[in-house]
Amino acid sequence: MRDNRSDLLVELKSAVLRLNDYIAGYPDAPTKRGREQIILLGDLVSKGIYKGLVVFIIGLPQVKVFQLYCEADKLIESAVKYAVKRGVVFRSISLYLD
Repeated sequence: MRDNRSDLLVELKSAVLRLNDYIAGYPDAPTKRGREQIILLGDLVSKGIYKGLVVFIIGLPQVKVFQLYCEADKLIESAVKYAVKRGVVFRSISLYLD
């Protein structure tokens, strides 16, 4: 995506782990690739050329809340913190199609 100032790099992540009736989590398993993608996005944003956005898509019915599930991947939190410190924005949306 583009605006007048810089390109926006968007990383989409699927949050389909149901933690309870109303909470979805990511990841559902260790995800070296997912961590690497988040860290790379942080590196690119820190250079000032790009803006960065990670969107967790909640694909479960009735779920409205998202949280990182660090029990599945102990290193995911540090990857997210790394990216946030470099300016990456994190959001979640609930999108379920029956």
